Amino acid sequence: MTDASNNRVMPRRRAILSGRIFTDDGKVWHCLIRDISEKGARIKCDASPKQGLMVDIKVTKLNDILRAEVMWVRDGEIGLRFLTKIDTTPKSMARFFTLAKESGRS
Repeated sequence: MTDASNNRVMPRRRAILSGRIFTDDGKVWHCLIRDISEKGARIKCDASPKQGLMVDIKVTKLNDILRAEVMWVRDGEIGLRFLTKIDTTPKSMARFFTLAKESGRS
């Protein structure tokens, strides 16, 4: 079911995680992951990639690199849709979202 207020299929969790974005042509940008779900993320980055661009995103504290599509770019933020399936086993997701929860603390 989609949340009508934000058109998301999966709820996102607030996070403050550092990461890097890699493009197929070799560009690398540092980014701040602001919120994340199993399906995508909202990041803050100095880059302004075009909508539809395919990128790889790496969360600094994790070894996972996720393939994603740029869905939107506005006001220094980028919306990503993951193309790589995230391991949703309870152990894996617990580790992932525990890290996100810890990073979102003030």
